[in-house]
Amino acid sequence: MRMTQRIEAWWKRLERARAIVAAGGVVPDGPGRFLVTDVTKNGNQPQTHTVFRGQCDCTDCRLRPWLLGYCKHRLAVELYLAQQHEQANEPVGAKEGK
Repeated sequence: MRMTQRIEAWWKRLERARAIVAAGGVVPDGPGRFLVTDVTKNGNQPQTHTVFRGQCDCTDCRLRPWLLGYCKHRLAVELYLAQQHEQANEPVGAKEGK
């Protein structure tokens, strides 16, 4: 697979991961463990996958080793953690514009 194809594939997964986070689809479930509900499936029943210590149990990770483990579920966890970190380090009153 060419590098440009890989980048396109990662970009699509990143966009889906953003939608998952925006919909509240990432839920901590213990140390290093997250339940990620895929709300991006059109017309299909949402599925929940487990991301544990950076490893996802989804088919995408198993069948596409060139992703290096970065499926939309793992990317969603990374985005969620970054969001949580930003919120925890936000100065008091910053949300109110003070």
